[in-house]
Amino acid sequence: MTQSTTQVSLSRRETALLRVLLANPHIPLTREEIAAALDVTGEAEPQGEGLGRAIDVLVGRLRSKIEANSKHPKFLKTERGVGYVFAVDVME
Repeated sequence: MTQSTTQVSLSRRETALLRVLLANPHIPLTREEIAAALDVTGEAEPQGEGLGRAIDVLVGRLRSKIEANSKHPKFLKTERGVGYVFAVDVME
């Protein structure tokens, strides 16, 4: 069976988020850990509750680009009470 390949354009932030997730497959990351890895706190970004929402929006945008069905994701899953996890093996 052959798989088709589709190219999508990612923003700088989406690319950075995807790199963080790919570097930590199967490891649930909190919003704070993701924000620290993206270094959003050093920029003019919201803090506290606003920061969590900013991460949620970024995850949603990335999901809409990499998932066949963003409502039932296979790759980028929500870990309830924790944050997000890239739930697929990553080959180096």
